[in-house]
Amino acid sequence: MLRLLVAALSMTLIVTLGPGSGSTYAHAVYVRSEPPFNAVLDTAPAQVKVWLTQEPATAGARIKVMDQMGRKVDKDDTKVSFDDPKMMSVSLNNISEGSYLVEWAVVSAEDGDPSQGSFTFSVGSPNVGSNAGNASPALSIAAAALAISILSLGISIRGLRGRSA
Repeated sequence: MLRLLVAALSMTLIVTLGPGSGSTYAHAVYVRSEPPFNAVLDTAPAQVKVWLTQEPATAGARIKVMDQMGRKVDKDDTKVSFDDPKMMSVSLNNISEGSYLVEWAVVSAEDGDPSQGSFTFSVGSPNVGSNAGNASPALSIAAAALAISILSLGISIRGLRGRSA
């Protein structure tokens, strides 16, 4: 049973500290944005910026912004910054109060892998149920793997306690 405990602990460490941890990613992953993920703003922004862990290929970079009715509100002018090549932006039309969904998609200039994600922001009061996006699927997967590993470790420890009693 001690071997099972050691195996569970080892798997936990491999999942949380293994490949993909730290600053090395297999895909371009969301780092931050302006407006920030789930932000509630007093005034409407003129553009949306997204920073990633890898440089996106200019030809494959896309940011799309939609209102709560699904209407596109960006100017379809996504561009990768020359000064900060891990940042891309898109200009917005004049937008009013409400909630907005930002969808981004890129092909990494570093490894050619496609990546995408989404997040929301609101101008004025946020609409209930408008949080439809996720900032980083990779982080969600890592969190789920960590939770499963911790649960497995807890079950292993319970099994050891039951056998020693």
